[in-house]
Amino acid sequence: GDGIAVDEVRADPNLDLAIVAAEYSTILRETQRTGTETGIGLPEEITVRSSRTVLIIRRAGDGYFVVLALSPEANFGKGRFVLRRAVARLEDEL
Repeated sequence: GDGIAVDEVRADPNLDLAIVAAEYSTILRETQRTGTETGIGLPEEITVRSSRTVLIIRRAGDGYFVVLALSPEANFGKGRFVLRRAVARLEDEL
């Protein structure tokens, strides 16, 4: 919930995932609050597209999120599939 990265693996040395996690944690908290208050439920996945990066953020257990950063040219569907599988394995360990 506080936006501190537990671990990271990255191919792009120019992308500071610790800063990304800290900044987007505010948005994640707000979407969780909104989902609870409106009764629509907690978000399972959020996608953020920019000109340089596509972020897929997926909830992984209570208070944890996994972030996959892709280039805009990457296969988005495959990224979502791989992320879903990775989160399922991670949740088994939590």
